[in-house]
Amino acid sequence: MSKRSVSEGKRGRKGGARFPRIALEKALAYTKKLVEVTAEGPKPKETVFPEVFGVKGPSGNERVSALRQFGLAEGDPKGYQATELGKKVARARGKKRGELLQQAFFSSELYKNMYGSLAGKSSTASDVENAAKTFKVHPDNAPECAKNFIASALFAGLGSMDGDKMVLADGAVTAAPEPAEAKKPAKRGRPAKKDQAKTPATSGRRGRKPAAKTAATEGAKKRGRKPGSGKTQTGTAAAEEPANARIQINIDPSMDPRKLARLLKVLREYGQI
Repeated sequence: MSKRSVSEGKRGRKGGARFPRIALEKALAYTKKLVEVTAEGPKPKETVFPEVFGVKGPSGNERVSALRQFGLAEGDPKGYQATELGKKVARARGKKRGELLQQAFFSSELYKNMYGSLAGKSSTASDVENAAKTFKVHPDNAPECAKNFIASALFAGLGSMDGDKMVLADGAVTAAPEPAEAKKPAKRGRPAKKDQAKTPATSGRRGRKPAAKTAATEGAKKRGRKPGSGKTQTGTAAAEEPANARIQINIDPSMDPRKLARLLKVLREYGQI
């Protein structure tokens, strides 16, 4: 009877798929008591039934079965205790509790299957009953199953009511995800000035001279002359030599005067004399 079970208690014995005989809200209240009662370890049903469920008879089996289907309790008649999920949901608050309740809801295989068939639709109680029957719940138990399913889904925050119809969120959910930390947007810093290429014309520091200095300008400064005092090229600013360029001419007194004149003219044009 792995997929089909026999109902127990005063309702009589009926075949069909097993389902939680209590709604999730009531199961949570029982779980909180179970956590307290079994704080020091598992307790037998003789202790759990009266102290947690307030009963001693067969109805205690239905209630502990419901907690087991929701994944909130574990053990056997010799010793029951709350699961890790049961302990977490018993002390959780706010949004975290809602996520754990959803996880408990989907721990029921039947509820998970029914949810998958009803998600994204507006369903009446009759629609939910039919879904229960589809997944092998005994027809006589379908109304009770539908009632508990609707109450549990609403309590877990998985759906809402629209008049006499229930609307479940679209898409089946198999487990409530852990809350993800919101990613903070990357801070937009100012562009680093150091990484920007600086040119002689856009250098940001006052008094800073152009990086590219010609040999002619340096030579003119050493001799006390203003840079660019030589002749200018046609239609352009004063001509500058490429960086690191130097002109060195050895003048021989016996050199032809015309050749010497040409050399001197060149030196004047480049600001060397």
